[in-house]
Amino acid sequence: MVGGIAVNLHGVPRATADLDILLLLESSNVGKLIDVMKKLGYRPRAPVDFADITLENLEKWAKEKHMKSFSFKNPKRPYEELDIVLDQPLDFEKVYKRIKRITAKNVSIPLISLGDLIALKKHSNRLQDLSDIEALIKVKKIKCGD
Repeated sequence: MVGGIAVNLHGVPRATADLDILLLLESSNVGKLIDVMKKLGYRPRAPVDFADITLENLEKWAKEKHMKSFSFKNPKRPYEELDIVLDQPLDFEKVYKRIKRITAKNVSIPLISLGDLIALKKHSNRLQDLSDIEALIKVKKIKCGD
């Protein structure tokens, strides 16, 4: 888990409307994601069919359309949205080794490390990300004594 909810879980309260996740971008993982989204009733936000959501197309859209993430929405509850981060500047395997697991209602949730979250937000460099970075650095100083 990354993005605004990860910011919240690291101790910085802020409003967010979606759940952002990193996914090891491999064909089998993309296929599993599509299966889960279908079962949950989510639909692609972009005007594409599920069959069009392949690793090759995601990579193509990221490159040609400068797509930073691919979004799914729940048509029954429009406020429920899941974004898959396509613009991944960090090595996924290294990030995965540093995740922190949290538990909510008996579900183990992989949460990006504080340092990796800051690095990811620096890469995005949007106004909200700059604000998040400032707050996350304060949290890091409190937690780590830096």
